[in-house]
Order: sequence, then C-alpha cells, then structure tokens
Amino acid sequence: MKRLISASLLIGCLFILSDTYAQRQVPRQEPPGQDSLIQQQWGEREKYIREGYEKELGAFEEKQKGDVENINRRIDDLNKAIDHQYSIIKIVISLIALIMSFVGVGVTFFSIYQSKRTKTELSAENQVRLAPVTKRVDTADHFSRALALDAQGKYQEAINEYQVSLNQKPDFYEALFNLGVDLSRIGDFAGGERSFRKVLDTRPSDAWAHNNLALTLRAQGKIDDAINEFQTALKHEPSYFDAYSNLADTLFIKGDRQSLELGRTILEDAEYHAKSDEQKNQVKRLNLDLADLLIKLGDRPSLEISRVILNKVIKTPPTREIFGRWGELERKLREAEASGGAVSPPDSGAEPSGPSAGPPGL
Repeated sequence: MKRLISASLLIGCLFILSDTYAQRQVPRQEPPGQDSLIQQQWGEREKYIREGYEKELGAFEEKQKGDVENINRRIDDLNKAIDHQYSIIKIVISLIALIMSFVGVGVTFFSIYQSKRTKTELSAENQVRLAPVTKRVDTADHFSRALALDAQGKYQEAINEYQVSLNQKPDFYEALFNLGVDLSRIGDFAGGERSFRKVLDTRPSDAWAHNNLALTLRAQGKIDDAINEFQTALKHEPSYFDAYSNLADTLFIKGDRQSLELGRTILEDAEYHAKSDEQKNQVKRLNLDLADLLIKLGDRPSLEISRVILNKVIKTPPTREIFGRWGELERKLREAEASGGAVSPPDSGAEPSGPSAGPPGL
C-alpha cells in the first residue's frame, strides 16, 4: 500500500513538472494592448499614403511635363508672332520713310514753284483783288527778278524789270499782266489800263484781265465802262466771285434805283458762288452797303427791302465788324420807319466803300 501511494505521488510530481516545462517551451499568446494597435494602424496608413503619394507624384510629374511642353510651344508661337509683327513694323517704317521722302521732294519742288509765282492785287477800300498770274522761268532773266521784287513790295523796280522783259518779247503775256497790276498798285491806273488792254488784244476771253481792266477804269471814274468790263468777265467765267463782288460794288457807286436793283441781283449770284468765309463776309458787307443806300432813298419800298436785307445779314453769325455796322443801320432804319422816311445823318464809317483815291494796298 505504501508503495502504491509513493508511486502515485511520484507520477503526480512528474506530471506537474512536465506541464511546467511545456508552458516554458511554447510562448503564451496574449491579446494585443492599446499601443500595439495604434502602431499597426499607423504603419498601414503610412504604407497607403506612401503608395498613393507615389501614384499622385507620378501623375503630377506627367502633367507638369505636359504643361512645360505646352508652355514651350506657346513661347515658340509667341516668338514667331513677335518676329512676324517686327517684320511688319519694319516694312511699315520703310514705307513711311519712302512716303516722307516723296513728300519732301514734292514740297521742295512746290516751294521752288511758289517762289516763282507773283501774287498781285489791286485793292480799293473794300479790298477787291486782282487775279495773280504765274510763270515758271529761269531765275536769271528779268521776269524772274521782277517776281522777286514783287514779293519784296518793290513795285517800281519790278515795273522796270517787266518793261525790259517786254522790250525783248512784246507779247510776253505774264509780263504784260503783272506790269498792269504793279502800275495800278503805284496809282498809275491809266498805265494799268493800257497794259490790260494789250493783254486782251491777244487773249480776249481772259476773264481776269477784263476784271482788272474794269478796276482800273473804275479808279479813273469810268463807271459805265467798268460795269461793262465786269459783265464781260462774268460771261467768260460765270463762277468768278471777285467779278460779281466788284460789279455789285460799282453799281452801288452809281447809286440810282435801277443800279441798286441790279446790284441786289448780282449779290445773290455772288452769294451763290462764295466759297470761303472771307467771300461770304464780303457779300454781307456789300449787302450792308446796299441797305444803307436804300435807307437813304427813304421811300417805303426801299425801307422794306432794306429791312429784308438786314434780317438776311444777321441770320448767320456775323463778324464783330459786320455786327457793328449792322447795328448802326438797324438804328437808322428804325428812325426812318418812325419818321416816314427822314433819315439821320450817316455815321462815320457807314458810307459804302468806293475806289481808293490813293495807291492801292494789299
């Protein structure tokens, strides 16, 4: 019995010892703690982020590469466009330079041409002008020297040069014409008349010569002859404004009712052919002269016509000079209408203009 108990105890001890040894050899699997779970999850997240970043980085690099190619392509296109525009600008600048060269040459030739022209005029109080005559000739001859003297206002010396030219060539049209102008300028209207008549002997249809001849006749008091010459000038040149203006002014010098009526008609034609502001103002001045003469006649029809003329003159903005003259005539007309025809004495400067008694000026 003792042996049985001892054997049992021995077997139990051996069992206990073998179980303990087994536990030491095989590690025990314990459930993971909180820190180990966090580390595991962070590692998986880093792996995911790293893989995703590599993919995005690859896509970004591909996109960046494409963007760089597009930018380079656009830069190339821009450079080509700039080169093209620069080429166009060079062509335009070259064309402008070429045009300016032609303009410069043209201005030079025009200046040379203008230097050989004479601009001459015969002026009474109303500044009526003679028509200029031009001729391109060698600057070494007498005619060219006369033109240069005309430009300097040395009319007597110019007359001498014109006469030398005419001694060499009696039918020299331009010299004859300008000689008549300069003789009229120094007050030799009879000499001017002779010169213009010689011009008309060879050129009877020259409207400017007829107009100038008429001015020399008017300056000598040959009013009817002057009227005929102005009318002849208009037959040859119906749009000749100066001839209309001079004819109306000459008719007003006569002052009779028939001449005034004809002068009013002539002024309507002059107004139609007036182009510049100066010509339009000249028509207004002559209309004021006509109104003044009609007021002086004093009868009711003349006053009524004068009223129509004054209203017409002020319809468009006048110059200060014309407006001042209009104011004087408006007052005179009101006085005449109120008194039934009795007109106050004319104011200083209100008389109609007539031919100058002294040497004409420009």
